[in-house]
Amino acid sequence: RFRGLLVNLQPFSGGSYRFGDVVLDSAERNFITPAMVRAWFAAEKMKLVGTELSSINTLELERFVRRRGFVRTARVYTSMDGRLNVELTQRRPVVRFNTQNGYNFYVTDDGYVLPQQRYFVVYVPVVTGYVPFPFKPDYVGPLDRFAGNPEKKVQKNYSFLVKLINFVKFVDSDDFWKAFIVQIHVVGSQAGDGYDPDIEIVPRAGDQVIMLGSVDGYEQKLAKLLSFYRHAAVSYTHLRA
Repeated sequence: RFRGLLVNLQPFSGGSYRFGDVVLDSAERNFITPAMVRAWFAAEKMKLVGTELSSINTLELERFVRRRGFVRTARVYTSMDGRLNVELTQRRPVVRFNTQNGYNFYVTDDGYVLPQQRYFVVYVPVVTGYVPFPFKPDYVGPLDRFAGNPEKKVQKNYSFLVKLINFVKFVDSDDFWKAFIVQIHVVGSQAGDGYDPDIEIVPRAGDQVIMLGSVDGYEQKLAKLLSFYRHAAVSYTHLRA
């Protein structure tokens, strides 16, 4: 018979913790905790206590757990000690959109759109401004659902969003730019369907705003900007000497 629930979560950085002794191996904040998993089952009023293990449909429970947005993979199985084991891996947010046109959501590393969480914040690059999206503000699901959409405006907005996310991923993968850029601001997207939005980047230090222009060719543009900062640093050193 069912005697308890053991939850084993894989946090973003690949560590793990178990319900009970709670071993935390990740420095990153996680959206899912063992207590939350217990609450999912309790909210559905699933009668597990006292149930014969052989009558528990673990495949159905896996499907139930996977429906939670931040769950990437789930494995549910019973063990000889009478426990129901739930093993999860979590999606990792890579960017948050908090825009003037009413959108507030995360995009994960596997291209999944998830709503902003009420009690948890993940510190990832933030995109602000007016961003043309191919979906409504309450959309939750895979981003590639809009790839190849026959509607021209939807396809244009999807293409821009993918390029913008790739830009953010590039920034996040580079130690210098990750430390340098605190905010990415989209401007000009309200000018009309034929207008390609521009990008502004806000440095972590100082009060300047850098107009990057179109998101196209961002690697070359950032390389030129880095060269400028390096040259400015050398010139400043020479002036002080």
